[in-house]
Amino acid sequence: MPLERRGGSLGTLRARLVYQSRKLSTLESDLLLAIFARDNLKITEEKLKEYDKLLDEPDRNIFHWATGKRMSPERWTTSALLEKLRLHAKNEGKVVHRMPPLSGRYSLVIECTLTDEKSSNIFKERYQLIAIVR
Repeated sequence: MPLERRGGSLGTLRARLVYQSRKLSTLESDLLLAIFARDNLKITEEKLKEYDKLLDEPDRNIFHWATGKRMSPERWTTSALLEKLRLHAKNEGKVVHRMPPLSGRYSLVIECTLTDEKSSNIFKERYQLIAIVR
């Protein structure tokens, strides 16, 4: 089940999605989505949230849906965003793509809630990792 993400600015959401697009698991998916994110994520908050939900899908599925190797499930059949990704994947201009460089400030926040089974005490932990890439 995907993590529920709350808070943060639109810029933070966009930066996380750009970073996440290049850090899935297969090089093919990473390259496809990193270039797509770089060129297409100057969109509304609603569309960014839709893209965020798309990234919650297994990357091999996203890659196969985008390249037309498999049909997308019903929940994605009417997605204009996935259609735009399909068009991007066709690469009709035959452009040779390379992984875009990361630049900027990236922040990853992890929040955990743990319950001690014996005492029923609840512990909340918050970790923040900040990376500045030049």
